[in-house]
Amino acid sequence: MRIKRVIIIVLDSVGVGTTPDSYKYGDYNVNTLDHVSSYKKNSLQNLELMGFGNLLPFDSGISHFKYSLANYGKAQEESSGKDSTSGHWEIAGYIKREPFPVYPQGFPDRIINPFKQRIGRDILGNYPASGTTIINDLGEEHMKTGFPIVYTSGDSVFQIAAHEEIVPIETLYRWCEIARSILVGKDLVGRVIARPFIGDKPDNFKRTANRRDFSATPPENTVLDNAKVAGLDVLGIGKIEDLFAGKGLTQAVHTSSNLDGIQKTIKAIQKSLPDHNVDNGIIFTNLVDFDTKYGHRRNVEGYYNSLKEFNEYLPEIIGYMEHDDVLILTADHGNDPTFKGSDHTREYIPIIAYSQSLRRGVDMGTQHFSDIGQTVADILNINRTKNGNSFLKLLKPDTDEINIDISNFNLDFFLFDMGEYREDIFLIMNALRMHENNVNLFVSDHLMKNCTFETGDCLYSTLPENRKEKYENIIIPIVNDGMVYNLLNLNKDDSLYDEVFKMLALRENIVLTYPYEFLNGEMTFSLKQKRRENISELIKLGYKLIPFSKINQEFEKIIRSRT
Repeated sequence: MRIKRVIIIVLDSVGVGTTPDSYKYGDYNVNTLDHVSSYKKNSLQNLELMGFGNLLPFDSGISHFKYSLANYGKAQEESSGKDSTSGHWEIAGYIKREPFPVYPQGFPDRIINPFKQRIGRDILGNYPASGTTIINDLGEEHMKTGFPIVYTSGDSVFQIAAHEEIVPIETLYRWCEIARSILVGKDLVGRVIARPFIGDKPDNFKRTANRRDFSATPPENTVLDNAKVAGLDVLGIGKIEDLFAGKGLTQAVHTSSNLDGIQKTIKAIQKSLPDHNVDNGIIFTNLVDFDTKYGHRRNVEGYYNSLKEFNEYLPEIIGYMEHDDVLILTADHGNDPTFKGSDHTREYIPIIAYSQSLRRGVDMGTQHFSDIGQTVADILNINRTKNGNSFLKLLKPDTDEINIDISNFNLDFFLFDMGEYREDIFLIMNALRMHENNVNLFVSDHLMKNCTFETGDCLYSTLPENRKEKYENIIIPIVNDGMVYNLLNLNKDDSLYDEVFKMLALRENIVLTYPYEFLNGEMTFSLKQKRRENISELIKLGYKLIPFSKINQEFEKIIRSRT
């Protein structure tokens, strides 16, 4: 298996439940994704198909999906704290054992006095506050005096708010750099954040997209550094450059919103993002709106709508991925908008791993944040990170058991939609596809935009518009009684079955294949007898029958007989 690119998308603050140590941070019964998705249940279908619901309680807003397209698990943080910086650093392989300092009473004189002296003016604020609340409270006074608004939160942040028409953006950034130089040693906060805003009164004050984070620098190399040293490209999208202070990146692009970040990521996957192409390496994206616009503001509806937006773009992200790409969807902490206060929540984060080259539907269990970085290093075959254990071995297809050598034939396949993902059938078809044969592989029910019909890897799909009049080989996995019934009763109202009937009338090669448990598993005697009778009837109609366990040995023989 040779993977060229790993795409990591951090859904900032989309946690998936309370950890054993959440109580230490004052967080109880928190679950960001569960509580947000419950706002409108069963409406995030692409997240469901990717396996997000398998990480949540059964009564959540995203249902469990047994045959998910991606592999799923969750991870617990080992770093102290629940902030974006330590979360991203640990995802990349560095664990911060000592927490960044926080200032619940505001910043002491040892910080504020040299800051005021070096910027040449007084300040306003200097207490923990919501960013939108404090500019409403102090914005007008700031506009009159020109004094910056300094504030913090439950996180380790030194935030400076200033009106763009009163303080030029470059001046605000320079003030942040001054604060960053002062905040060292025991006062090494995770981030200094520029918070520019516009408007002329509290009713219409609005923060702008010119936010910029000035992060502390990771004290050790991460998987980003290891990839860079290995000569690979490392592209940061969104605030990734700020969170790592540029360390380990070869290129970076900032974003103005989640949608902007999603679209830039899609362009990067397509290799059409100007001057930021990644042929081999890492695309690392942060989608921050979940956290800053909705989590901190305890806006459940806004958070849900933002998740819905990402959900709608997932087919496009998947559709443009190449065969040797891996996608990892994760988070950096929680920020449950149904919980009290306005701070982050200590939670598990999701790990959703998808690739055409990996297994599907694997429950990866509980990992650690740093295991993600170690797995990325393992995938790209670069130096290991200091921390973490790779879970790649859980996801690798057992290709040694698939010995199909038909690379000298130009074969034409259609794999019939079975409505459920079966890893065993996928591995067979993937082996055929690896030999650059013409394989049409379809996995669900409805056509969605931007699916990759060459490989069939779509969240939803059906017969392509450019389908052929005739397929030489049709493979039909028999995994439920409904499929058998439709085949026996000629359900021509279904376009997929109608396609099969046309081929059967022409006496084309149609192979039925079934899992062991369909005919031999635990079931009543009458059900087993009925199934065997139905299979016999299908054979009489002209179908060929092979169990999954025999398809490796017999597939090549059957296909060769057709070519």
